[in-house]
Amino acid sequence: MWDINELYDIKADPEEMNNLIRSPEHQEVAGRLKKELWDWLEQTGGLQIPLKPVPHRRIDLPFKGTY
Repeated sequence: MWDINELYDIKADPEEMNNLIRSPEHQEVAGRLKKELWDWLEQTGGLQIPLKPVPHRRIDLPFKGTY
């Protein structure tokens, strides 16, 4: 949940080698899935998950807001 976002076409890429999360053609589905996930977490109390401090810098921050 708190890691780098990923989106794969399992039928075309069963080995999950090509992350489509930043692909312009997949922004609609990525956004919909992101919203569904956050809605589900809110409905089930999943937003109450305790988070631990991350000692390292996240590597996907330059891409924040692009998926």
